[in-house]
Amino acid sequence: MILYTSDLHFGHNNIIKYDNRPFKDSDEMDHVLIELWNGRVQPEDTVYIVGDFCHRSEHTADWYLRQLKGHKYLILGNHDGSITDNPMAMQYFEGIEKMMDITDGDKRISLCHYPIAEWNSYFKGSWHIYGHIHNRKDETYEIMRKKDRALNAGCMINNYMPVSFNELLKNNEIFKNSLDKSKERKIQNQDNSKEMLQQITDKLGFDIKEYSANDLGEAHERDDLPNPFDKLSLEELFFLRENNYFLL
Repeated sequence: MILYTSDLHFGHNNIIKYDNRPFKDSDEMDHVLIELWNGRVQPEDTVYIVGDFCHRSEHTADWYLRQLKGHKYLILGNHDGSITDNPMAMQYFEGIEKMMDITDGDKRISLCHYPIAEWNSYFKGSWHIYGHIHNRKDETYEIMRKKDRALNAGCMINNYMPVSFNELLKNNEIFKNSLDKSKERKIQNQDNSKEMLQQITDKLGFDIKEYSANDLGEAHERDDLPNPFDKLSLEELFFLRENNYFLL
């Protein structure tokens, strides 16, 4: 079986916070990543590591590699100096390249750590598997998500283990949909906030965003000037407080 993974960052403490990984420290992360790898990969399987195997670890790269099953190929990332500077680590790979073109069943695949907008045989139906952007939702992600045949091999969106092409396809779709739903909720919340703000404005008779502390102070000091916020429900008052509008 052919499997794919990228951006494992073995031994890298800071990556836990960067990716929001579910580990307390790099020791726990290393242990889990090794267990998941060996629970999935069989000795005869081929694993393509699409860059950034380990980084800033107290262990050498070969310490990890000797524990991992399978025939391993490395597509170099920007954090793979711990491998290229270590002849012993390099011996664990059957190939190390900046880019690779492979076949997986009937799929032609271009492997590169960095996302590419137009890869080899792009117009002939080939696929692109990349890493580097992790689970970020930035400009690069927005470009790549529109590419139907481009897949992110980042371990953080692939259950922290090497996965097959079909699993990669499924996991990327789940990741995209989860972000789309998050955006939908955000837009819905914005729409609800606008409706609530308009409702409050209609009750008060003025724009709350233009209401000042001086106005509120005047309402306190004069008995004949009613507090305009008395017209609001608890839900409306809570909305104003949660959204940092000036309140009593």
